[in-house]
Amino acid sequence: MAKKHWLPDDLDGKREWLDNFDGKIAGYETLLNIPPAIIDFSHKAKDYSDFMFGKLILLRADVKELTKHQNIFFDGTLDDMTEEGFPAFPNFTTRGTPPPSVDKPVFLTLTKVVKDIKNHGNYSDDIGIDLMIIGADEPVPAEDYKPVLKVKVIGDQIKFNWKKGKFTSINIFADKGDGRGYVLLANTVNPKFSYPNPLAHGDAPQVWKVKGQYKVGDTPFGDFSDQVTVTFSSSF
Repeated sequence: MAKKHWLPDDLDGKREWLDNFDGKIAGYETLLNIPPAIIDFSHKAKDYSDFMFGKLILLRADVKELTKHQNIFFDGTLDDMTEEGFPAFPNFTTRGTPPPSVDKPVFLTLTKVVKDIKNHGNYSDDIGIDLMIIGADEPVPAEDYKPVLKVKVIGDQIKFNWKKGKFTSINIFADKGDGRGYVLLANTVNPKFSYPNPLAHGDAPQVWKVKGQYKVGDTPFGDFSDQVTVTFSSSF
């Protein structure tokens, strides 16, 4: 199954990732030959991120208070007044002194660092999980569970076309009209699979009903395709 990219899409996810990475990367300095400059970069990025996020929370609270004050100013009632009269203008958060920042965009830099880490001889999946640089399994969309099987006869071959996507292979079943119902015709990993025309010279034409089902590893997966009817005659 495919993996999502290790870097989250949302800002909260990126902050969580950076917190984890910064808290652990120094522990791999020797094992993975992490340059001290990268560890320093990570520390600065995390500290600056925390400062910005804290200010953002306070700024949102300031905006909420200012909006409330504005609503009272334009559309308030006498009940909104205080003993001194109109409510005082809200106090806003001071800017404060930000910590030292980095000299390059954070994830432009750390994406290259992650690539170097994964190419290091001592790297393992356990390290990747610890540093959160292995993406989670990406679920297959429900509509992709059902294969679309296309069948046509060309010369002495019956051609089966299907989209492989994230799956291992496909089981192709055929009802040959002999009373046995659907039986396994073939399993293939080839999305352009050919099956030899089984009719010999003089045999009557046949009509088959065919359908397919994906497999993941050795396990059948998802729904059967829609039934496809194919008619063919001897190619000789």
